[in-house]
Amino acid sequence: MPSTKPYRFESYVLRLMSGVGIACVLIAIVSYPIPQFGKDALCQSNGLMVLSLCAWRVGFMRVIERARIHARVLVIGLQAIGKLVAEELLRQKKLGMEVVGFVGQSAGQLTLSYGNPIRVSLPVYQPSSLMDLFEQKSVNRILLAGVEGCGDALRARTA
Repeated sequence: MPSTKPYRFESYVLRLMSGVGIACVLIAIVSYPIPQFGKDALCQSNGLMVLSLCAWRVGFMRVIERARIHARVLVIGLQAIGKLVAEELLRQKKLGMEVVGFVGQSAGQLTLSYGNPIRVSLPVYQPSSLMDLFEQKSVNRILLAGVEGCGDALRARTA
């Protein structure tokens, strides 16, 4: 079963090492024409960068936890990008985004690949009931993932 924790230690280490590697390459490019600059700057800047990255990540996580943002998201369209974003929002519960459902040409259920062993199913609503749906479900965020077949209904409702 995949971990539901949005922030894992392995991802921190991987991102930190990527940042250190990029910084080393940049310092090498700068220090090649100026050799004495590179000797002093490499250790100091990498140490400062590692501390800064760690402080930034910890600070950002605390801000997200304290803000307690809660948004209800409706995905308009059934394109693959919308499904991917919905799955990621379901995984990243600390972001405070709740996926209400999708809007497609016909009503029904959409099963996402997220969820093990039980898959997550979200409702698919018809575009004819968008304004009522926004009010009923208290939707305050919309994700446009392609408006195949529901573009005319969107234009008619918003005009």
